[in-house]
Amino acid sequence: MEQGPSSRSEVVPPHNENPKFKNLIVLIEGKPFFVNKKMLSRRSPILAELIDAMEPNQDTITLTDVDPSKFQNFLDFIHERRLSYNEGEFMDILEVAEKFSAFSTYNNCQHLVVISREIYPVDKLEIAIKFKFEDPLKCAIVDNFRSVYQLELVMSSEIILQDVYLMGLLFNRAISIRHSPTRFMGCNSLNSLNS
Repeated sequence: MEQGPSSRSEVVPPHNENPKFKNLIVLIEGKPFFVNKKMLSRRSPILAELIDAMEPNQDTITLTDVDPSKFQNFLDFIHERRLSYNEGEFMDILEVAEKFSAFSTYNNCQHLVVISREIYPVDKLEIAIKFKFEDPLKCAIVDNFRSVYQLELVMSSEIILQDVYLMGLLFNRAISIRHSPTRFMGCNSLNSLNS
């Protein structure tokens, strides 16, 4: 009798090392990605359309205009292979999810960016603007600013200065930090001022 696997990595090997349980090869710049058709179809209507258009005996689709390493990060994310990602990896996942209209992946990734401890708040805001996060998510990021120094770092970012709503949040946060270290006037206060 064979013994079972000794670690999680043996149970769920990386995508490109275990074609045994996969029924589709996604080819990007000559690099094969072994995936499950149903899993990919559920995540992306665009990829589902490509898969549905395949001939019955076809087992490969070729994707262009996507970087293989970014697609690998996307696959890792949708298969929950890792618990944390860095700023660049989050941006890769968001870019691929946006490209293939993988909305649930896109939304899940946005929420993880907001709560990530791996990314500086300023960088989170830049990601939020680049990938058009909803205002409540931007608000959640700003709520985590704890010092005037962090706010000053934001002022050096040109991309952040282009978002009027965000500038209002940052202004409100600066006032609350300067005037009362124990009292926080968060996003709800700003929203009540706008009513």
